[in-house]
Amino acid sequence: MFAEFDKNSDGRLTKDELPERFADRMMRADANGDGAITKEELEQARRNRRERGGDGPPRGGGE
Repeated sequence: MFAEFDKNSDGRLTKDELPERFADRMMRADANGDGAITKEELEQARRNRRERGGDGPPRGGGE
């Protein structure tokens, strides 16, 4: 999935590379707040989701 959306092949997904219908939700996986998602951030969000039993990347705002 990652490579499919990474239009410029830089190894990062930005909001403009993602389908509008889930760009905002996906960008919640941007753990370092740089405006892009790396494969590592996406994988961590998936692990967090599985651990929480939720449906989507973490909501951010870490406490």
